[in-house]
Amino acid sequence: MKTARYGNQAISNLIGEISRPFFQKQGLIDERLVFYWAQIVGDKLAQYSFPIKLVGQQGQVNSPRILEVLVNPGAALEITYAKNSIVAKINQFFGFALISDIRLKHGQIQKNDKKLPERPKRTLNIHENEHIQSLVTSIQDENLRNALKNLGKALLSQQKENVRK
Repeated sequence: MKTARYGNQAISNLIGEISRPFFQKQGLIDERLVFYWAQIVGDKLAQYSFPIKLVGQQGQVNSPRILEVLVNPGAALEITYAKNSIVAKINQFFGFALISDIRLKHGQIQKNDKKLPERPKRTLNIHENEHIQSLVTSIQDENLRNALKNLGKALLSQQKENVRK
């Protein structure tokens, strides 16, 4: 039974619930394969390829399937060479052997040069900066300390004003 939700919600939280039945009907196990395609295969290959569907046994979650990928004809050779690497990256992303092979379908992928606007970042106040600094002062390695400090600042700057402590 689903719980009732009230108030404003980010649409990104609902996308999975809305799109999951469509993707399952089309053969995709999870919408993450489509949404994170560029992060999985890299931006360069993602411009010229797109996952279409999974072919194989639908009922068993852990049975490897074949992933059909739509690819521009000019990039098919490059994707063929990177096939084993792509299979490994997808299986690593999901945490189990989701696919065993990739089947290419030639077609035209429209290049999308439009970038999504970045979420506005807020500036951190003095107390937040001091808090982050106090959390990383005990770390000896300067590179690690700076990396963790930058990560903390990035995470806090993306939080909404009313979520802060």
